Amino acid sequence: MSYSFFTRSIRSILFFECIAIVSSAQPVLTQVENFNVSDKMIYLVLAQPSETDPENYKRTYIGPGDAGANVVWDFSNLNINAPNTLYQDFISPSETKYASAFPKANIVAKQSDGYLIYIEKTKSGNRICGSVTEKNGAKYILESPYLFVCRPLKYMDSSTNLVTYKGNKDRGAVKVVADAWGKLILPARTCKAIRVKYNYTDTSVSDISKGSVVITNTVRYLWFDATHKDYVLRIDIVTTESEDYSNTSKKIYYLLSEEDK
Repeated sequence: MSYSFFTRSIRSILFFECIAIVSSAQPVLTQVENFNVSDKMIYLVLAQPSETDPENYKRTYIGPGDAGANVVWDFSNLNINAPNTLYQDFISPSETKYASAFPKANIVAKQSDGYLIYIEKTKSGNRICGSVTEKNGAKYILESPYLFVCRPLKYMDSSTNLVTYKGNKDRGAVKVVADAWGKLILPARTCKAIRVKYNYTDTSVSDISKGSVVITNTVRYLWFDATHKDYVLRIDIVTTESEDYSNTSKKIYYLLSEEDK
């Protein structure tokens, strides 16, 4: 074997190793939740099967998959022909009746399921200020807005906050962590993504006279990529428990379209 051939072989090996390293590099996402007024999103909403039907649950339940680095999540079999959709429009707080209750908010997510989510958008990330249920005007005003995701978003970024509300006794704790990155395979696209795990536990008193306590735990997995502001996939697992009641609901949200302004 000649020296020149040996040198070319080493260079070829190094070249392909460099390609492999680049293709598996951790993403850094600069536009995560960088919303502007007039942005619009449409999501498909898929109900997950109930554990009360074990055979159907085992056959059709779709879990969030693994955490960690360079993970492959294959959701190519999602049924994206389901009829239920969620619309989300971003508007100015001044377009709502409740702007004065959320003085730090500078943008609002108006959802078709009747919720207004008030957000303080900053250069380094978005903070949740609270929400309003439009049907009855119920306001949930946070004593201190908490950071949802930071921008830019990197693997293992995290935040932990205690949550208290003005005017009621609800208390909560929220932890947000970018717990994984890798290849996300969806029915209509494949992309490199970072997954964010949101874990929120809320304790509320449902009947003050009886002191009945309701504990709600929301675990939410959200996948973000480099070409969209909002998540392209989301899996929710919400468990509610009290002395005489227990329920778990599971849903999947799949991004159908996103219009940027």
